[in-house]
Amino acid sequence: MKRRQRIIASIIIIYTLGIMPNLLWAKSINHITKVVTVGQGEVLGIEENEVNAPTLNIELNDGLSKGDRFYINLQDAIWTKDEMTLLKVDETEEQPDVLVIGKQISPIELEVQVVEGNLEKGKVLEIPLYVKVAGKEAKLHIDSNNTTVTEEMLTFANIASGKAKVIPIEKIQKVTEKGMMPKINIEENYVGQIRSSLEQGKQNTILLRLEHTDFMFELMDSSKLVGSKGFEGINVGKENLKLLSDGQLQITLPDTIKEVPKSSKGAFTLEGVLVKAKDHQPRIQEVTVKVTGDLVEETSFKVLELGEYKVTLKVENEAYILSGQLKQVNFTLLQDMQDSLLKERAMFITVSSGVEVLQKDGKVDVMVEGMSLQYDALIENGKCIGFKINALNEESLRNKQNLNFKFNVKIPTEFSGNVTVHLEGSALPNEIDEKLFSVAQPVNVKVEAVEVKSGVKDQMGGSLTIKENKQGALKQNASLFIGIDTSMIHLSKAPLVAVIEGDIVVGEPKIIDGGVELPIIAESSIPSTIVIKHFGLTLDGTVPQGRFEVAVGGPALSSLSEQTISKNNHFESIAPIINEDFVLVDIGPKNRKVITFKLGEEAYAVNGRYYHLEVPAYIENGRVMVPIKYVAEALGIGQGNVKYDAKTQVLTVYANKVIELEINSDTMYVDGEKVVMQTSAKLKQGYTMVPIGEVARALDLKVEWNSKLETATFVGYYE
Repeated sequence: MKRRQRIIASIIIIYTLGIMPNLLWAKSINHITKVVTVGQGEVLGIEENEVNAPTLNIELNDGLSKGDRFYINLQDAIWTKDEMTLLKVDETEEQPDVLVIGKQISPIELEVQVVEGNLEKGKVLEIPLYVKVAGKEAKLHIDSNNTTVTEEMLTFANIASGKAKVIPIEKIQKVTEKGMMPKINIEENYVGQIRSSLEQGKQNTILLRLEHTDFMFELMDSSKLVGSKGFEGINVGKENLKLLSDGQLQITLPDTIKEVPKSSKGAFTLEGVLVKAKDHQPRIQEVTVKVTGDLVEETSFKVLELGEYKVTLKVENEAYILSGQLKQVNFTLLQDMQDSLLKERAMFITVSSGVEVLQKDGKVDVMVEGMSLQYDALIENGKCIGFKINALNEESLRNKQNLNFKFNVKIPTEFSGNVTVHLEGSALPNEIDEKLFSVAQPVNVKVEAVEVKSGVKDQMGGSLTIKENKQGALKQNASLFIGIDTSMIHLSKAPLVAVIEGDIVVGEPKIIDGGVELPIIAESSIPSTIVIKHFGLTLDGTVPQGRFEVAVGGPALSSLSEQTISKNNHFESIAPIINEDFVLVDIGPKNRKVITFKLGEEAYAVNGRYYHLEVPAYIENGRVMVPIKYVAEALGIGQGNVKYDAKTQVLTVYANKVIELEINSDTMYVDGEKVVMQTSAKLKQGYTMVPIGEVARALDLKVEWNSKLETATFVGYYE
C-alpha cells in the first residue's frame, strides 16, 4: 500500500514540474477591437472605399525579445498587405530602437517579428487586419511559436448577405378600399453594402409590385425617400419614384450613395405612397407587395388589410336640457379601423332643423380631440345648420382611433323635441343619425286671445297662463317680457298677475315700450304657474282688421334674450317661446278652428265635432304624422287647393301660404322658401302623411301636444 502511494506522489510531482514553466510564463491578453459585418469579397482597410478594418490588440504580460516571431493565420479571409510596420520606436537615451514588422508569408499567413530591440511587459502590439473576406465567418488563429503570445482563435468579421433587407416598419392599416402603404425601410446588412454593389456594376433600382391586379399605387405630394443612419441627409422626392404601371413602382436610389464613406450602415425609408382598389368592391382580405432588384433580397409582405369599416357615434351630452340657451355639442366618433376618417375625404355634420350652429364669418369653431379647428359653415335659410370637413388629415390626429368633437349650438326658446346630429360624406361608410339630447321648453304658455274692435278705448281681456316645466325655469333677478305691437295697439292698463301654483315670487307688471315687463323676484323651488290677464287695450280707428301677435320671452326665460324689447322680426330680441295671435281686431269667433288628433284613433275633432279618419295619426322621429287631406278639410281648404302630382310625388297646398312637400323628402317649401323638417312626408294606405306640427306652424296655426292624452291640437282662424 505504501509503495502504491509513493508511485502516485511521484506522478503528481512529475506532472507539476512539467506544467510549471507554463504557469510561471505569463501569457498575453488578446482581443479584437470590433467584430464587423461585411459582404462577400469586402476589403477591410483605411481607404474611403473600404470598410474600417478592426485591429488585433495583443497586450503583453511578459516581453518579447529581438528575433521573436509568431504567426497569424486567417480563415475565410486573405491578407491584402505584403508587409506592415507594426511598431517603431526611435532610439532615445532611455529606450533603444524597437521595430516590429508583419510580413505576409502566404495569402492567409502573416509573420510578426521583433526586428530591433525588445518589447517590454505591458506593451500593446496593435495589428490592423487589412484583409479581404470570404466565406461566412472570418477568423484568425494566433500561433505563438513558443513566444509569450497566447495562442488563440478569434472572430473578427461576420459575412452577411450581399443584398439589403426591405421591411415595413409601421402598423398595417385596415381599410375598405384604399390606404397609405406603411413606411418601408431599405437597410444595408453591413457597412458599405449598397455602395459596394453599385461599384460592382449592379443596377440602382428596386421594383415594388402589387401581387393583386385589383389594386394600384398612387404617388402623393408627400411621397419620398428619406435617408437615415449612414445615408442621413440624402433625401429625394417623387423624381426618384416612377410608376411603371398601375401596380409597379420603381425606386431609383440616388447616385450620391457612391460618395458616402463606408463608416456606418445606411438606410432609406419609403413613405407617402397610397395603395387603392381599382373598383369599390375589392374581394380580398389583404394586399401584398413583392420586392425585387439587384440591391435587395427578394421578399413579399403585407401592406394593407381589407374590411368593411364601421363608424359609430357616442354622445357625451346629458340626456335632457331646457331650450333658450347656448349648448356645447359633445360626441365621439368610434372607428372600427384606424384612420378610417383621416383621409382626403369630405364629411358634413349637421344638426336638427330649428337648432342653429354658432358661426362667425362663415367659419365654425370645432374642437377635435382638444385641437381648435375651423370649418366652413353650412348655411340654409340664413342660419348655420352645420359645417363641412374637407379632410381630417392633421398629423396629430393620425394615430387616433376615436375622435371627439365639440362645437356650440343655439337652442331657440320655442324649440322642443329631440336634437339630432347627422353625418354624411365620402369619409363615412354610411350616413349616421344620432340623438344628442332631448329639449323641453322651460314653460308652457296657454294663450286666450282677446277680441276687440278698432276705434274703442280701454277694452279689457286676454289671458296668458305660464306654467313652469321645471323648478327654477324662470330665473330670478331677471325680467319676463310680454311683447305686443304697441305701434298699433295702445296698452292703457297693466294686466293683473297672480301665482296660482308653486312658490315663485314676481313683482308688479309694468307697461314699457313694446309690451309688458314682469320682474321675477325669486325663482321657484317647485314648478309654479303664473296667470297674466285683463290687458287694457285701446285701438284707434286706423287699426285694420286682423290678428296681432303676443310674444313671451325675456332674460328670465332665456339666456339668448336681450334686456329690452325690439318689435322687429316677431320680437326676436327677447328670444320668445311663443308668437301667437292674441289681439283679434274685428274677427268673430266663428272663424276660430280647433283641430284635435289622437294617436291611434280613427277619428279627429274640429271645434268639438268628430269626423272619421281613414289612417290614424302616428309618431315618426318624434313628430305626429297625419293625413294632410283631413287637415285641409278641417281648415276649410277646398279639395281643389290640395293637389298631388303622382309623377313628381309633390303635394301642393294652396292656403294663406303655398306649401309644397315631396314624398320621402324632409324638405318643405313655404311660399318658395326652403324649410328642413324633422322627418319626411310619407305615403300610407294611399294618403299623404305629413309631420303636422311643422306644416301647421307654416300655416300659422298654434300647436299643442298633450303627452298624457297623446293628442295634438291645432288652433287657427280661417274663413
